[in-house]
Amino acid sequence: MFTVFVLTVRVALLTLVLAAFIAVQLSRAQRMIADDTDNDGLPNQWETSGHGPIKPGEHGCSPKRADMFLVICIRPGMTRAQVEPTLNEVKRFFRALPLANPDGSRGINVITVWGNDLPDSDRKTEYDKLYEKCMPREWRGLAHGVLIEPHTGGGGQTSRSDWSGASNDWVTVVHELGHQLGLEHAPRGSAVHSPLYTSLMNYDYNYSFNGDPKLVHFSTGKFASLRLNETAVSEVLPVPITDLQFLSKSPYEFRLRSAGPTTTHVDWNRNGVFGETSVKADINDGYAVVVRGEHNLGKCAGSPSLVAGTGRDLIVVYPIMTDTSRAVMDDRHRNYEKAGLTPESPGNLVARTWDGSTWSAPRLLLGSVGGDHTAVYAMGHLFVATTLSTREGRPEQAYPALSCFRLSPSIVPHAGPESIGPRGDRVSPVLVATRLPEELWLFVWSPRTKSVKYRRVNLADGRPARIELGPEQELRTLSESPVLVTSQFPVHAVYDSSLERIILVTTERRGTANGRIRVHTLGRQAGGRWASLHSRLARGETGDAATAARPCIVHDPSTHRGAYGGYLIFVKGFVADSDQPANPWVVRTVGDRTEWDGWRPRRVGNEWFSTRSALSATFYQGDIALAMRWYGEDEKGNNDLLVFLQASGIEDGTMIADHDDVSYIRNSGLRRSLGR
Repeated sequence: MFTVFVLTVRVALLTLVLAAFIAVQLSRAQRMIADDTDNDGLPNQWETSGHGPIKPGEHGCSPKRADMFLVICIRPGMTRAQVEPTLNEVKRFFRALPLANPDGSRGINVITVWGNDLPDSDRKTEYDKLYEKCMPREWRGLAHGVLIEPHTGGGGQTSRSDWSGASNDWVTVVHELGHQLGLEHAPRGSAVHSPLYTSLMNYDYNYSFNGDPKLVHFSTGKFASLRLNETAVSEVLPVPITDLQFLSKSPYEFRLRSAGPTTTHVDWNRNGVFGETSVKADINDGYAVVVRGEHNLGKCAGSPSLVAGTGRDLIVVYPIMTDTSRAVMDDRHRNYEKAGLTPESPGNLVARTWDGSTWSAPRLLLGSVGGDHTAVYAMGHLFVATTLSTREGRPEQAYPALSCFRLSPSIVPHAGPESIGPRGDRVSPVLVATRLPEELWLFVWSPRTKSVKYRRVNLADGRPARIELGPEQELRTLSESPVLVTSQFPVHAVYDSSLERIILVTTERRGTANGRIRVHTLGRQAGGRWASLHSRLARGETGDAATAARPCIVHDPSTHRGAYGGYLIFVKGFVADSDQPANPWVVRTVGDRTEWDGWRPRRVGNEWFSTRSALSATFYQGDIALAMRWYGEDEKGNNDLLVFLQASGIEDGTMIADHDDVSYIRNSGLRRSLGR
């Protein structure tokens, strides 16, 4: 019994001694790890005595200078010599950072090591699936990693704090490493992008700053104390004009004016007036116009039409393919590569309504649809014009038709379809509702003659109600020798309630350039005729605004766009083959006509936004609603109908103007980015 007691005591004492020993060792290890003089996440002992694959004598790391190990992987077929120039520039950039080290040197010493070779079967494997193959296990938690692609045109992605894919371009590699170190496209802590965030993390300044590609940099936070809001931004900045000259260069080209040694006026709303203290403007459109309020409504097979109804109602009309099997129909949509429905490949038109909180279920409007369509709200009804195919599927028998629908309590047919043109003529219709007086006009563009014709549309009461069409007339210019208004590609129009005019958008060949956008102002003449009073090319005679698809013009009556509002023309970027996808763009009017005759074109969304079809937009609840048929590399998302409820680019939120990237990397980014 006594012997057992003694043994128990001895075991307890040994346990206490062992626990104390382990605690001492853990404390010593923690102190060793915490002992990081240069704050680069690599303990001093590792940088002097080595640790795992780290060999101080071979790698040249130091506890008194910030080091960053970088594992480089390349695609099969590439050689290390191909990426050496890129790596040399990456090292130069980080070495030049204005970051002080304990040994008196500056910058970060990038130490490159080669990752695992990839088999030929991984030539096209997505980068984020190659981490396990590329990144040597002994370097995980110690180094950052990049898979470099064979192309040099830019483009990269980051999936974790130690792994990115990037093109063989040093700026792109640095940008993706910035993400690994904790930096974002906007200043950290801000959900709104800023034109004063001069970092290469900002897409505005990714490849050039102040007009010079050699000046790209990580920001030092010079303007970090400033706060802006696009709904009420002051054009008076407490900053010397010398510090803001970069704003006058691409991509913004703002006009600046000095108001003293420490004050600058920036014409944020581009109206030519300086020093306004509260303007509403999209001031961060350098890279692209930000669109928000996204709703994915499922598959579509062509261009949508957005219609603002009464109250908060927003109606979207769009084409779909048909099949008895939902699975087959979804598969057909994903693989459909035409810009829209055709008489040879007809489908249905459906509509959904947003009431401010929810979308209604899709409602069938028309079957056997074989072409583009247009929709408008007029006289308390929804009018839709499109091409209808015959049941026999004979393209030469397809005909353009106009239909009318009641909206309440649900969308139901009211009148039509009424033929608006001869069979076999694949015209493109546009409906425009005027307000003073309230009238409905149908404009039709013919791909055969390139001319534009128009007629008045009436809705006759009765059982059933009838669509009545006025006489068709040719649209001409108002001049001593009137000429026909023609267009190279389909047209679009909108009613400007401020001017009581119809604004028509056409396209034309100008020199060697196709699809140049021209904007006509139509006025009412004697006898109720419309005529083009005057017109001008978007971006002026030497501009480049163009499209081969139907444009969509919106009149925004808001006074922040000018005394009479302004125009936004949404277009699919120019591609010669109309079925091929392209980025969406918007061309917006600005008050200062010294800038490209008062037009500013910008990409919509980002460089990954793409579509095969024309876009649709409308003024809605004080903003711009936009609808597009999505195209992307992810086949599952191809041909999804996306609706954005805020597409003006103006964001109501506090904009942190700038961020000190360099200090963040020094104080936190290097140390925390590897997860230790």
